Formats: sequence, C-alpha cells, structure tokens
Amino acid sequence: LLIGILTLLGWQAFAPLAGVPLVIVGQVASASAMFVFFFRLQAVGGPVYLSQIGYVAAAVGLFAGTILLGEHYQLLTWLGAAIITAGVFITTKAQSQNGAPASVRIEPASSRS
Repeated sequence: LLIGILTLLGWQAFAPLAGVPLVIVGQVASASAMFVFFFRLQAVGGPVYLSQIGYVAAAVGLFAGTILLGEHYQLLTWLGAAIITAGVFITTKAQSQNGAPASVRIEPASSRS
C-alpha cells in the first residue's frame, strides 16, 4: 500500500503528516504495543482467547465511542456487547476450571475415547 501511494502520488502525499509528528509517534508506539500484546495473549491464553480479540475490540470501541465521543447506539447493539462479555466470561471460567489454557491441554487423538 505504501509503495502504491508513493508510486502514484510521491512523497507529497505524506506532507500533511509533518504537521503532527506526535500523532505519528503515538500511532507507531500504539501499533508496536498491540503487536507485542497480541502475541503475549496468544502465549498466555491460547487460541481460544486469541480468537475473541476482534469481538472484544468491537465491544471496547462501542463503550469508547459512547463515553468519549457521545455516540448513541440502539438496544440491539448493547445486547451484542453483553453477549460478547458473557462469552468471554464463560470461556475464562471453562479454562480456569480445567487448569490450563487450551493450547496447553491439547491431547493426541489416540488418547481420546
């Protein structure tokens, strides 16, 4: 994508960014931290937790939009956020009862009967 923009528009396409260097630094720091946290979540929680990250991010965005931007959502949207929250709690409870993340508890097919 970056190469395409540079090819079509040249460096002047990025000239407006020179006026907001702290925003650029903040975005790079945020993206770097999320990259690290993403793989840490995979190591700690296993693939089940990792698969829920998109849904949780959507629910967090819903709350952030309401609190920070004054957005308003319909009841069905809030019901979806509640279902996401319930799913995370159910998954957390199931993994804690089994004593280890799903990635650690994988058994060979031959030992199941």
